[in-house]
Amino acid sequence: GVGPMTIAMLLENTVKSAKNRLN
Repeated sequence: GVGPMTIAMLLENTVKSAKNRLN
């Protein structure tokens, strides 16, 4: 399965992408 670290990385990338879209 997907490890917690991988999930954390995906979430972080999603947040960064969202912030970039807002800016």
